[in-house]
Amino acid sequence: MQTVAPTLQAANIVNAASYKGGAISAGELVTIFGANFGPGTLVGAQFDSNHLVSTKLSGTQVFFDGVAAPLIYSRAGQVSVIVPYDVSGKQQTNVQYEYSGVMSNTVTVPVVAAAPGIFAADAAGGA
Repeated sequence: MQTVAPTLQAANIVNAASYKGGAISAGELVTIFGANFGPGTLVGAQFDSNHLVSTKLSGTQVFFDGVAAPLIYSRAGQVSVIVPYDVSGKQQTNVQYEYSGVMSNTVTVPVVAAAPGIFAADAAGGA
């Protein structure tokens, strides 16, 4: 059981393709880096009983204004999620991370209409 609270920093919430930080957008794939969270081995996306991408993997959850985000993967020190569409139209959102029942601090992240990134073979995030 996790005993040390996960540490969340706004600067460690980045676009999953470009690794650019700053503002996020609804539906964006983001990667969150941090300390004291995630299972030791990679756990990939799974479907819940409603055939939707699960919002919980191996005790990991990420919340945007209290709404659980669909998880792409989780592993020690890193998690990737889809930003819920509930943030659309907002100026900012509060993000919180949970692992094994222990909640992180809450960080506030700006929200924009779009935050594109390109998945590239060289991981540069651009064309």
